[in-house]
Amino acid sequence: AADFLAPLYVPFIFNILSDASRRGIRKLFFLSRDGYILYVIAQSLADYFPDLEVKYFYASRKALYLPSLTEISKDNIKSILNKYGNGTPESLFDNLQVPIEAKDFDAKNPEEIIDNPRIRERITSTWIEQQENCLGYFKQEGLASYKSDVAIVDIRGTRNCQEAISGILERNGYSRVFAYYLEVDKCRISPTHTDEYYALCYGDYMRFTNLRNMEASAVFFERYFCMNNFARTAGYEKTSERGYQPKFEKQASESSLCDNIKKINEDVCKEFCNLFIDNKLYQYSSFIAQNSITVLAEFSSNPRSEYLKAFEGLVFAETENESTPILPSLMDILKGIRPIWISGFFRHNFNQLGLIAKHIY
Repeated sequence: AADFLAPLYVPFIFNILSDASRRGIRKLFFLSRDGYILYVIAQSLADYFPDLEVKYFYASRKALYLPSLTEISKDNIKSILNKYGNGTPESLFDNLQVPIEAKDFDAKNPEEIIDNPRIRERITSTWIEQQENCLGYFKQEGLASYKSDVAIVDIRGTRNCQEAISGILERNGYSRVFAYYLEVDKCRISPTHTDEYYALCYGDYMRFTNLRNMEASAVFFERYFCMNNFARTAGYEKTSERGYQPKFEKQASESSLCDNIKKINEDVCKEFCNLFIDNKLYQYSSFIAQNSITVLAEFSSNPRSEYLKAFEGLVFAETENESTPILPSLMDILKGIRPIWISGFFRHNFNQLGLIAKHIY
């Protein structure tokens, strides 16, 4: 946390707050769940930006993709299902919050299901309800604005959530949102309207520099630095005439180790914020952030064994049915689990052979 996390996340957030102030942005929304640690840092620095309001915002692909559709069509349904990749037919449509039984459709062409009038009506009614609840939650939290003075913040992504949020807002007469990312994926979608975004790292650019091994950064950015036991947002529901709240997926069993890591990461970042301000390091925030990226990239390709002990036994659980070890053992590999972090896997299991993995990417 002290060597890799805080020196990167704190100056990154300071730069975001500074940039947002210059742009006339008044509210910053930190997307759950990965954005929580960024939100904690922003709160620690908020006193130095009195015109900015920082908020934690519940969102996910599952909560946004269906209500972001402009119509229910085969092409639109297919595009959403493709975003989720492989999975059982039931799980694919569960991601759309539409209960479907496998017997109702062809698993090879799930989009054909909307030819069934009964199922199409079910999808359409769910779509309409989600649109209403989604916009209601946006308005309640202050994300819906006419003045282009709001922005979202996330760790990394393909910009799909930004596009979904902006589409919902624009169709209802509100301004699209600006977005800040620590890293945007090389497969990110290109802006199709007036969307703008800022990213510290660009996946396609890093592939051709000494930062190429940062493609394994999800291990750190999403699975360790942002570790928490929070459940994923599954959608939104109406609680009263004007009140809305997020719905959550059933989470995998909570881990006390995960809670301890979360607290350590937050405490170290808060303390680093104090040092950052007291020693006026904000004058060099861009340099510190870029240097921290270089240090982390080197660690990604050639990790030190003593640091790997921090990852032993840690499991990343996206949902109740998904559980992946950060550093899989040889037995895990034999069971078909693919290591996300190649260099870390080799170094952890074969020590010096970790150097070989540096050239596998």
